[in-house]
Amino acid sequence: MGLKFSNNAATTLQNGISNTDTTITVVDGSVFPALGEGDHCYLTLISNGGVLEFVKVTAISGNSLTCLRGQDDTTASAFNTGDSVELRVTAAVLAEIEAGGGAETVFYDHNVMPGRFFIPHNIANYMASGGTGGGEYFASNARIILCPIVFINAVTISKAFAKINSASVGGNFRLGLYSVNAMGEPDALLFDSGPISTDSQGMVGATLSSPVIVPAGRYYMADAVDNTTAKAQGVDSGSSAYDLFFAGIKNNNEPSKLGINQPFGPFPASASAYVDARQRPSFGSYYQ
Repeated sequence: MGLKFSNNAATTLQNGISNTDTTITVVDGSVFPALGEGDHCYLTLISNGGVLEFVKVTAISGNSLTCLRGQDDTTASAFNTGDSVELRVTAAVLAEIEAGGGAETVFYDHNVMPGRFFIPHNIANYMASGGTGGGEYFASNARIILCPIVFINAVTISKAFAKINSASVGGNFRLGLYSVNAMGEPDALLFDSGPISTDSQGMVGATLSSPVIVPAGRYYMADAVDNTTAKAQGVDSGSSAYDLFFAGIKNNNEPSKLGINQPFGPFPASASAYVDARQRPSFGSYYQ
């Protein structure tokens, strides 16, 4: 959802409109971008006499456009049949793009990847130049580690991965995700990857039995391992093969990292039994 564009989008009014009309009929609505729920675009109405008005279009159905009139410091005006309707760059468009961020921005002391996720406090110290993690970590084999993360936009997760740097033949790890309750604490299990082998190095993972749709919001990544030999890379954001990654925390005094004390096995349906786990480092995992 959000601001939409299309190239060379221009048409004319099929019928004249008054300054109060909020439905506009054009000759060819197909030139404009398709708008889903919550999407919008900005169009410019141009009269033969040079009057300009910016409108915010919130829905397009064939040649019928639903819009908000008089946007971006312009005044709603009357227009005639044949007047131009064009998708142009306006100050409002540029302001929305600027507000959305660039390839990477910094929000206070957090790294933010626009449209992806919100990384926990102090994770910036974990990411060396170029985006490769500065260490190798796995959780204790008697504890599930929980690390907070916030998705800015809704995502669909179908695969879970970790990059194994030190293998352990016969060993396994698991990855999962928990929702949060009204207090922001880890709550219900959204998925459990099941056991993933640590037999070999490299990017290893599992395809989920069914994709999980995750609305925007705060969650807790879960990881666990059944041995103390295997090690996983913290972060490797340079891998273009993975759309999303969850990052563990290097700072052992990180106050937002939690754990569930239990032997390696299926993750519990509820994370309500969590404890403070600041003394345990964790690792990065990737979700696609």
